[in-house]
Amino acid sequence: AAGMEMKRMGISNKNMYVVPNNIVGQWKDIFEQMYPNAKLLTIEPKTFKPINRKQVMEEIRDEDYDGIIIAYSCFERIKLSVDYRIERLKTKKAELENEKNNNLQYPRKIDREIKKIKEELGKLTVAQEVDYNGVYFEDMEVTKLFVDEAHNFKNVPFDTKIGNVMGLNPKGSKKCEEMFHKVQCVQKDGGGVILATGTPITNSITDAYIMQRYLQNGELGLLDLQHFDGWIGMFAEKNTEFEIDVDTSSYRITTRFSRFHNLPELTTLLASIADFHQVDGAENIPKHNGYKDALISKSYDLKKYLEEISKRAEAVRMGAVLRTVDNMLKITTDGRKAALDMRLVDSSLSVGCQSKVGRCVENVANIYFRTMKDRLTQVIFCDYSTPKKGFNIYDDIKVRLKNLGIPENEIAFAHSANTEKKRKQLFDDVRKGKIRVILGSTFKIGMGVNIQDRLIALHHIDVPWRPADVGRILRTFKIKKNVEVT
Repeated sequence: AAGMEMKRMGISNKNMYVVPNNIVGQWKDIFEQMYPNAKLLTIEPKTFKPINRKQVMEEIRDEDYDGIIIAYSCFERIKLSVDYRIERLKTKKAELENEKNNNLQYPRKIDREIKKIKEELGKLTVAQEVDYNGVYFEDMEVTKLFVDEAHNFKNVPFDTKIGNVMGLNPKGSKKCEEMFHKVQCVQKDGGGVILATGTPITNSITDAYIMQRYLQNGELGLLDLQHFDGWIGMFAEKNTEFEIDVDTSSYRITTRFSRFHNLPELTTLLASIADFHQVDGAENIPKHNGYKDALISKSYDLKKYLEEISKRAEAVRMGAVLRTVDNMLKITTDGRKAALDMRLVDSSLSVGCQSKVGRCVENVANIYFRTMKDRLTQVIFCDYSTPKKGFNIYDDIKVRLKNLGIPENEIAFAHSANTEKKRKQLFDDVRKGKIRVILGSTFKIGMGVNIQDRLIALHHIDVPWRPADVGRILRTFKIKKNVEVT
């Protein structure tokens, strides 16, 4: 609506909406409901294959569309030209040299950044665009870029001397760095960028810095807060404490940014780029009595396995094993599988009712029969052991639910809806109460999926890494009711 209004008023000529792959269809449907006569281009992986990619990109450049909805994965494949990158780096280098001459506060940091830019320029100068005669991102002349669920692009690289702090990832990722450059490309030509997210800070206070770099990089420069070390020194400080180790049987000392300063000033600064929305009782948010923790006692097999995990973790820390053979990511993944169900690490074992799966199935069945009259629905989130051949948690849950009397046609897996049409039908069936229990991963049915019309309960079998992914049932409902999150 904002994009169409800006186009009507002549503020914007070309609006592009970058949205998660799994909700492109929802975006298209709602856009067409609101503006039935709009000239709309929808780009998803099946329409953006190499054979027709050049034609689609030329359409974006040449045609006058009211809106261009493009999936994440397609947007990532649109490149910025080498010439544009070289020009951008030369401009940045000149700015840093000017900053160094006028500001002696961070000379070493500026020298490091200039050195880094020279290295990048050297690489780009010898880079060749082999037989590429297509369209580049800057050729499309996007005047307003909307990015949905923008926290997915917060992992932008930045320069810092601070090390060994949990939640700090200065290396970033290529995907997020590309998004940052494209945002700067739109802004450079006087265009605007709108980042949409309900969770701008998902992991660390550093996420706020990245959002500010996206949307108010110039203001940070004027306040001498453009460098991360200067920014974090103004608003936060490191704190070192004991935390439970990955093997859950010991403690370790970790350092995090957990003490904060000048928060009114940071809030005021953020308020110039962010819309704050206070949630209150009038917003039709469901009533909620807090999260219910279902505690399952540790089995003998799990206890023995965790001892093995502890030895592996110590070997990795001591450097006694090659990273290609074993590493902390592999160890934590194995630990999470074992904690979910020991059969995932040893198929010869068996589990009874006193397991996470057993307790979850019991809870789901109780709520199912209690809410038969209103045909209320439930979601089970499980990120590991998704549907496949052989043993998996999804099929195990389905068999147990059927044994307790829940009809098979009222249980569905989000993974089985592998096309946009099937996803749309599945979510519609959940909203109507035809499907009473749906199982899926955080990625499949967490972000941007609206199936909460009849939802009464949410079950997380394996707790997600990020707090933002927990309790997604707490959203606007047409009918107020008490809901449960276990």
